Amino acid sequence: MRVSPLGTDRFGQTGDLIDLYDTYRLDAAAIIDAMAELFLKR
Repeated sequence: MRVSPLGTDRFGQTGDLIDLYDTYRLDAAAIIDAMAELFLKR
């Protein structure tokens, strides 16, 4: 299976959820980008 890691590899960051989701690649755009990478790779 091909995977695209999303999420954090460190802890301790504080901020608004929207900003943290963007920082840690957990927002909708990051998820769509990760899916596109997986579908476009052969």
